[in-house]
Amino acid sequence: DRRPLLSQRTLPSYGKVIQISKNTEWPSYVRTIISDLEPFAADPFLRFFYLYQIIETLMSENFKSELTQIRASFEAQTEISITQLREYVEKFQRIYKEKARINNALQPMCPRSQASAQALLDALGEDHGDDTFGEMIYKVRNIVFHDYQRVHPHAALVAELEEDLLSYILDKKLA
Repeated sequence: DRRPLLSQRTLPSYGKVIQISKNTEWPSYVRTIISDLEPFAADPFLRFFYLYQIIETLMSENFKSELTQIRASFEAQTEISITQLREYVEKFQRIYKEKARINNALQPMCPRSQASAQALLDALGEDHGDDTFGEMIYKVRNIVFHDYQRVHPHAALVAELEEDLLSYILDKKLA
C-alpha cells in the first residue's frame, strides 16, 4: 500500500525552536537525522533506530569528556602507586562499558520515556525491576536491533517510547 511521506504525529517538542548547532562538536549527521530523516520516517522501528544513533553520539561525547578528565588527572601525577593505578583503571572501566555510557548519557532520566520503556518491556515479558532508565533503553535497543520478530507486534509501544525519547532528547540534550 501507500505510506505517507511525513509522519502524522505531533510532539510537544515540535513547537519549540531548537538550535542543534549550539555545540559545534556535533557531527553533521546529527542535524541530518533530526531534521531530514527522523521526522519523515513513518515506521516506528526506523525512527527508534535513527534516534538511537543520536543516543550513541551522546554516549560518545560523555565518554570523551570523562576520558579527558581521567587522562589529565593521570598525567598530572609525577609518581603513581599501584593503588592509584588500580583506581585509574577502575575509573576507566566505569566509563567504557556500554551500560555505564548510556546511563551517563541519559541523565537526568525522563519519567515519560521510562514509563514507555517499562510498558514495552512488560509487554515483551522482560524483567526490568532493577534497571536504570539508561539500562532499559539499552535493553529495548537490543531487542529492536537483534530480536525484531519478537518486538514487531508492539509497534505502537515502540512508537510511544520513540516519541517520548525524541521530545526528551530535543529538550534536554540537543537544545
